[in-house]
Amino acid sequence: MISTEYKRSILIWEISCTLFVIFFGSMLHFIYGWTNHLSVIGLFAPVNESVWEHLKLGFWSLTIFSIPEYFLIGKKVKNFFIAKLAGVFALEIVIVVIFYIYTSILGKDLSAMDIGSYVAGAIVCQIIAMQIFIKTKQSNQGNSFAIAGIVA
Repeated sequence: MISTEYKRSILIWEISCTLFVIFFGSMLHFIYGWTNHLSVIGLFAPVNESVWEHLKLGFWSLTIFSIPEYFLIGKKVKNFFIAKLAGVFALEIVIVVIFYIYTSILGKDLSAMDIGSYVAGAIVCQIIAMQIFIKTKQSNQGNSFAIAGIVA
């Protein structure tokens, strides 16, 4: 049985991560232009308005938040890396699916829909991560594969 305190702690971390991903990702959207198009920044921030370039926003925001999160709670929760990998995949899938559905229906790109899909993806990402933390059994082998997936 998982304690209420454990669940509350995970919930607080995942809400914090959601907010960080939304706000840091939003800032990351503009940083390439702010740095006068530095090539190294283009590795982490979108260099154009394509949906594929914008997937960097969620990936890097989640990765940056997950580093200190791992050292603070990662060893206490089950399947940390599996949860984070599943979350980032979910975030990316939500963004891509929403983008292609609405642009195929409307025939154009809308910034409000792009922002909404990013926020929706961030929320889905953390819900999935939290469910994995709470409901799955510990899997050291799964965590090893997840680390390899994140690095790849």
